[in-house]
Amino acid sequence: DSDLPLQIAFPVLMANITGWLSPGRAFATPTGLHPGDPVPIAPGAGTTAVSVLKPDGSRWLQEVGEESIIFTETEQPGLYAVNLRDSRGDRAAGNFAVNLFAPGESDIRPVAQIQIGQTTVETAVAEDVGQREFWPWLLGIAVIVLIVEWWVHHRGTQLPKFDRLRSRSE
Repeated sequence: DSDLPLQIAFPVLMANITGWLSPGRAFATPTGLHPGDPVPIAPGAGTTAVSVLKPDGSRWLQEVGEESIIFTETEQPGLYAVNLRDSRGDRAAGNFAVNLFAPGESDIRPVAQIQIGQTTVETAVAEDVGQREFWPWLLGIAVIVLIVEWWVHHRGTQLPKFDRLRSRSE
């Protein structure tokens, strides 16, 4: 009987055990690959060839002779699929993406002017027609209806004066 699962070190221990027992990846790519950046591929034992399917559909194939292979044909932006071939056949090792990551192309904020060749084009400021909120108007109408309903209800429930009732009965 142990209280190890209750200890603060238990999740760290489990993460370390999982990392030690799981096989390593064939490649570790950085988060931002630019066109032309090399990708190191480390095939495991028993791997005879490495193939990479490029975004245009062509396939790059390299026989394994060294411990690590450097894939340098990343000129096209897109998704690359890495497959490892061993005695049992091809198996998928993973994917990596090559992106342009140009700050000017990924900035989608509207600008005041655009430079096209030698011409500067001013952008027109248009009012957002479909983005008007009308809930304040609905709230105002609901409050007015509530006030009118309250007034009508209380106007009809006033108690009659007893002087008038006596004069009618006589």
